[in-house]
Amino acid sequence: MKYGIGIAAILIGAVLLCFLIAFWDDDPDSSLRYSSMQQTETTAEMTSARREQDLEDLENIESIRQQFGTEPSRSMQQSSTFSETFTAQTETTASSTVTSLTTSETTAAETTTGTDTEVLNPDDGPFRAANPGDLVPFGAYNWYVTAKTDADVTLLCAKSVCKMRYDESGRDVTWETCTLRSWLNDTFYNQFSDAEKEKIVLTTCRNGKNSVFGTDGGADTEDYVYLLSLEEANAVSIKMRAVYGWWWLRTPGGTPKDAAVVHSDGGIGSSGFQVSSEFGVRPVLTVRY
Repeated sequence: MKYGIGIAAILIGAVLLCFLIAFWDDDPDSSLRYSSMQQTETTAEMTSARREQDLEDLENIESIRQQFGTEPSRSMQQSSTFSETFTAQTETTASSTVTSLTTSETTAAETTTGTDTEVLNPDDGPFRAANPGDLVPFGAYNWYVTAKTDADVTLLCAKSVCKMRYDESGRDVTWETCTLRSWLNDTFYNQFSDAEKEKIVLTTCRNGKNSVFGTDGGADTEDYVYLLSLEEANAVSIKMRAVYGWWWLRTPGGTPKDAAVVHSDGGIGSSGFQVSSEFGVRPVLTVRY
């Protein structure tokens, strides 16, 4: 009887154990508890790894600070990309420097050429410092430097000072006999002060034939104030020639009743226009310095 009761107790215990095992497997909360435990372990591992990475980054940052004497940027804190970032920044800085130099060179070029050329300060001795293409002040006008020697400069007025006929009579005429030459060497010349007149050089003007049409240019002349010849106009830049309105040259045109002209766009009209027409006057001087 005792043995029977013992066996029955063992059987009952086994059944209860099986029941508890089955109940544990079917309980959803048990799976969640097990998953939570796994996530906790994973988070702990990640946190430990992050701490190690943070310590390594701090060491890298301190090394960079000691090497370069500055706080590294966020991208520089990543040691794997620091070299690339530093190289890119260096190349950008070099590019900016080249751009700055190019801009400075362009600004300097614009200061000495073109219609918007800066006028050199007369207090700085403009004639001595000037180069062909520069604008310099003299008297009441600004002038382009067209040529320079060790002793003097040749100046072309930057704009027309007036509109006049080349000759009032309309007859066959040369530079030597035209009324415009008389006006330039009298009325216009006398606008300058005595001190300015002392600097204006009496210039020998060579008055050859029109190189295209062969029209006789007449005798050579000596003038304080004169106009460019056809050849002299061709020798200066189109930028200096281009002004508002046509203007006279001293060379005859296609006939003795014509004189050569320069067009508004700087083009040269070697056939010229009738001397009784009114066009712009751009005086030329030779000034010593």
